[in-house]
Amino acid sequence: MSVQQFQRSSTFRPVCHSHAGPGWLPVLLMVGACLGGLAQRGSAQDSLPVLSPGSPVEGVITKQPHAYGLNLVAGQFLRVKGEGGDASLRLIGPRGDTLQLTHTLMLSQAVQEAGPYRLEITRWEEDSVRYKLRMDELLSPARYAARQDSLRNDPRVAWLARHAIPMRSLAPDDDDFTDLEPLLEAIGDARIVLLGEESHASGTNIRAMSRLVRFLHQEMGFDVVAFESGLYEMWKVWQLIQAGHDPGDAMRQGLFGTWSYAADFQPLARYLGQQAVGPHPLEVSGVDCQLTGTLTARWFGTCSRLQLVSELRELVAREHLGEEGKNLVPGFWTTLSGFVDSLNTHVKQDVLSDLRWLAERLADAGENRSAAEGRTLRLWAQVSRSLAELMAFFWSDAYGDRRDRQMARNLAWLAREYFPGRKIIVWAANPHVLRHWYRLSQNPAEEDSVGKKQEVWMGQAVWEAFGDRSFVIAATAYSGQFRWRVMPPSMTFTVVSDQDPTFELEELLAATGLEQAVVPLRNLPPGGDWLRSPILSRPWTYQSVLVTWMDHADAILFMRAATPRASIPDSP
Repeated sequence: MSVQQFQRSSTFRPVCHSHAGPGWLPVLLMVGACLGGLAQRGSAQDSLPVLSPGSPVEGVITKQPHAYGLNLVAGQFLRVKGEGGDASLRLIGPRGDTLQLTHTLMLSQAVQEAGPYRLEITRWEEDSVRYKLRMDELLSPARYAARQDSLRNDPRVAWLARHAIPMRSLAPDDDDFTDLEPLLEAIGDARIVLLGEESHASGTNIRAMSRLVRFLHQEMGFDVVAFESGLYEMWKVWQLIQAGHDPGDAMRQGLFGTWSYAADFQPLARYLGQQAVGPHPLEVSGVDCQLTGTLTARWFGTCSRLQLVSELRELVAREHLGEEGKNLVPGFWTTLSGFVDSLNTHVKQDVLSDLRWLAERLADAGENRSAAEGRTLRLWAQVSRSLAELMAFFWSDAYGDRRDRQMARNLAWLAREYFPGRKIIVWAANPHVLRHWYRLSQNPAEEDSVGKKQEVWMGQAVWEAFGDRSFVIAATAYSGQFRWRVMPPSMTFTVVSDQDPTFELEELLAATGLEQAVVPLRNLPPGGDWLRSPILSRPWTYQSVLVTWMDHADAILFMRAATPRASIPDSP
């Protein structure tokens, strides 16, 4: 996932590409810029230009923060919005403490103390960019109190309070699932449940999804959990867990670090290890075509990226399926090794054609073997198809779309061939699990020319293949904080709670008083038809966009407050 791709400060255009790659450099640059701004911050508030309603400001910013003054009284509410590339806002109170640090040019605050406030803009990258900033809304204490009364009395709040399913806790060892029993009917006989997170930066989200995984496993008979991580790598992870290796270390061999190095994920890793030796294991798998294993085998020597090519080469030789200079082009294996080593080698079409040909030979060989041998050969065939797709489009403009299509193919293959008849949980980001994601990920004006090319993201493809036997639960949050894995604690961002003068879905849910809950969307009870119409919501990275939830998901996983993702000790 590239930070530049989802940190949009004006138009919401989220794209979920890769967890790896060069996109984190702007974040590190921003860390230095923000810390530098702290060191150089002056105390002469009255010398700052003032940001006030009806008087937008603009400027050109590089690495040094730009600052504006705000004179506010207790009880006021302000919302600031801007546009101008990857940048951040910091609100500093009269006592000099940071009240908010946002990851886009948007901020809202109910003011608790009168006095001079300071608003800073920090650029994400070293190059200069022009920005515009405006006071979107400034409410007096009386008007803000009236708005809050209107929110509490909104009939949609009462409907949500009646029909949402409260989650009693997110405790990792809470296996009393009486609070989630209504989900049994909501999910019904769905065979694939897709759990989507609203960002890769929230510990609360990990805990909530972990409890849902345990519920689905223990109460509904789901026995596979497929992560947004490599198909080959997660197969090797499962072998390590079955062999008795520490499940946390095993997961870090193949699962994306955003989860495997998260402290909140470790209880689920331990649960997977415990269940692996029990009567009802929860098998680990992956759906991604990306290479998510380590480059060198750091623990057990069995899950490195280069090991993939080595094992495939040994298998092909053992099965007499292909030989360089005969039915494989010269340099075939060197090319494959070079690609997985550097991830930027341009691969010629003849190598891709041979790899796809080899995949079909592997699949054919599996038809005449024992069940166990045939299953392994067919898995290697799918790994080869997936690798060929990755090699064909890596770093290209079409990569995000093609990655999702291959993820869909991998998941469909797992459901139909590798785990036939078994019930599968999918753990991924919302953009991968929601249906019709392309409707949310680009401007309406671009939909005709671009959107139709990107209709088949994983969630939509799964719906087309499995219909109502699939069930999507998508997460969202109202307030709190979040932090990406590469960031220090000082770079903890605020979830902007009130992003529009109208009431967002998250505001309505927060007004119910619920801390966390699931809102089923299939078979809506009377009074719920308003959810069939667009409403501002935050399906990705806490940025509001109009969402017709009935078109995209089957349930909403709501959390009042996100908490920052914390890393385990000695994380890279």
